[in-house]
Amino acid sequence: MDVSNKAENNPKFHPKLRANLINIALISQASLLNIATQENEFTGSLLWICFALLPLLASSIWMAFNQTYEKNLTQRKKNTQIELIYCMIQLVIALFGYFTNHYFTTSILLIIVLSIYIIYINPKYMNRKLVKSKEDSST
Repeated sequence: MDVSNKAENNPKFHPKLRANLINIALISQASLLNIATQENEFTGSLLWICFALLPLLASSIWMAFNQTYEKNLTQRKKNTQIELIYCMIQLVIALFGYFTNHYFTTSILLIIVLSIYIIYINPKYMNRKLVKSKEDSST
């Protein structure tokens, strides 16, 4: 077993892989939040809890766990605060959709907030680059 190959595939050592795993967690959390807000015949039942709320909880825990990959404790604290604000905004949008039954508007708002978060907030404020920059490729 090659130790260097293990290190290359470990998200702790590969920032682009780590960023992609974080983005997957964000997208699944927003998708599951969208599913949980839409009322149907199963809303409030055990089936709804198992297939809407538990996966939403799991993806939210995954988002929080991804903070452990940040080595800089100051940046980790900043990222945690930003991520909490993001989650609160998504929660407000989801509650709006749930109580007003404006599901299409809610879906669009969730996608817009998620897109801004991934494309603008992550690289600029959270030290999570989406793609390899020219400086990265020269080193």
